[in-house]
Amino acid sequence: MLEPNKYTDYKTSVVSVAAAIIQVLQDGKNEKYSVVMRQVQSMIGEESKYEFQNSVNFLFLLGKIDYYCDKDVLALTV
Repeated sequence: MLEPNKYTDYKTSVVSVAAAIIQVLQDGKNEKYSVVMRQVQSMIGEESKYEFQNSVNFLFLLGKIDYYCDKDVLALTV
């Protein structure tokens, strides 16, 4: 289980990276997984790549995004 501790950087936490993913997908269009990852890395920094997959999983479990494996696309479902 991932738990925050005193060494956790809040800028690269799962919740912060998830918010950046929502921001990227908010304009209503579907984006390729790699494109979203690059845009989030440019917004937050290179170290966000370590929490990116956990953030995608977090949003998927909450029902906020869908992943289409045939196209490798993330889509926001609001």
